[in-house]
Amino acid sequence: GINAEYMGISKNKSKMRRPEAKRVSGCRCLAMFQLGTFEHIPLKLIDYNVRIYGTVAEVEVTQTYQNTSRAKIETDFLFPMSPDASFSGFEVHLLNEVIKGQVKPKQTALTEYEEAKQDGKTAALAHNEEASDIMRIRIGNIPGNSEVKVVIRYVEMAVSYTHL
Repeated sequence: GINAEYMGISKNKSKMRRPEAKRVSGCRCLAMFQLGTFEHIPLKLIDYNVRIYGTVAEVEVTQTYQNTSRAKIETDFLFPMSPDASFSGFEVHLLNEVIKGQVKPKQTALTEYEEAKQDGKTAALAHNEEASDIMRIRIGNIPGNSEVKVVIRYVEMAVSYTHL
């Protein structure tokens, strides 16, 4: 495999309190880290868009969450994927911005994410968890009282059950 990550950076600057790092269990929710506390941010809405091309399915999943806190937060979003699926991209929509992931070398993506966060910009970083089928998207500096949409794209083989 390629040692790469997807990452994107917002152009807006703002301040965020430094989070305490903790592992997140495998759920389809955003997990908020703020001053040593840990909370789940429940899913508000989910939308699937699936296109079938012969035996291949192109899937786009949009999940909408609400940061009900007044503070800026950093989040981890865990998305379980089929072992036969290939992650093809992601976007984060918040306020009037779209942050689009770009493939970059792993260390470059990590450095740019941390620098953007330190500069007060909203940033996002996606990568596969080691030896698993979990896609992790970390989003830093989500403004307080704002809605965030995470769009994930992947492709996988379409299975027909008509001949069972």
